[in-house]
Amino acid sequence: MSAASFLVVNARLIDPASGLDRPGALWVRDGVIAALGEVPAVAAAAPARVIDARGRALLPGLVDLGFGLPADAADARAHLAAAARGGVTAVVSPDPTRVAAPGLPRIHAPPAGVAWLRPHDPAFGAGVVAAGAYATRLGLAGLPEAAEVAAVQRVIAAVRTGREPHHLARLSTAAALAQVRQARAEGLPLSCDIGINHLHLTELDIGFYDAHCHLRPPLRTQRDRMALAQGLADGTIAALVSDHTVLGPDDKLAPFAETVPGAAGAGLLFSLAYKWARDSGLPLSRALACVTSGPAALAGLAGGRLAVGAPADLCLADLDDDWLAPPAAPGAGIAATPFAGMMQPGRVCATWVGGHPAWETSF
Repeated sequence: MSAASFLVVNARLIDPASGLDRPGALWVRDGVIAALGEVPAVAAAAPARVIDARGRALLPGLVDLGFGLPADAADARAHLAAAARGGVTAVVSPDPTRVAAPGLPRIHAPPAGVAWLRPHDPAFGAGVVAAGAYATRLGLAGLPEAAEVAAVQRVIAAVRTGREPHHLARLSTAAALAQVRQARAEGLPLSCDIGINHLHLTELDIGFYDAHCHLRPPLRTQRDRMALAQGLADGTIAALVSDHTVLGPDDKLAPFAETVPGAAGAGLLFSLAYKWARDSGLPLSRALACVTSGPAALAGLAGGRLAVGAPADLCLADLDDDWLAPPAAPGAGIAATPFAGMMQPGRVCATWVGGHPAWETSF
């Protein structure tokens, strides 16, 4: 048997694409899923590695549609390794050819034939926080929601005219989401995603000028956050992404308005999707669909599901165990996230890409 062949037993199999959620086993042979549920006798008799999941959740590896990569190959591998520790097995990056990283998450370009863009109209300026009363109290330049709404309006007009598919990355406002919802109701080929920060945080989390909350688009109101969560739950928003940004050691060490916008998100996608499900009472399979089958379908990837013949891109997670996101020490760009130093639910125990271990810890 090859190194990419093994048998996982005593697992809780969760496949958001099919609705599967039950105890069982899964057999990987030569990098693909050969059987799941009741594994045939040939698998039990094969001289392959047997992994006892001890009731932990076995699900498709996560697909991250919004993951920034540094130009340096060694640095890129470090960022991908951090993503693998969070259960990610595939990322979408604008320049997937600049680094080869065997044994780490696969890198894919945005799908051909789809206009992939972030909606922002530069005519509305370059504010560093959401425009409004809170921006005024902080004394910071505000960016109005109209900057996003106007850009989305133009995209919808272009889609309605040419019928070419478009994907809107990182929506942040309730008003823009309402436009997308209407366009999709008309049958227009339009999709969108949101980032983990905007699912869980609002402008108030900026607090006393926390530069880790200097994001693009900016954090917005509680009303916006709740609308985004509802859009993700009902399927208007197809994917939740880490929005992982490559940051240098000094990028957050300046007054708020002078820092580089963005935050690290590597390793957080699974836990923050799980936290959303747990806190909102949403079925776990629905939340996981936003980081597995949903983004895989958008990107045209074969992964994101547990099915015979599918790639053995897998994540094994302990849903009953919490872990500490590393504190953001000065100069630690890869840990520069608003969630640094906070306990996170759901510890990823292992990640396999094509049946090869990308991350394993004791379990």
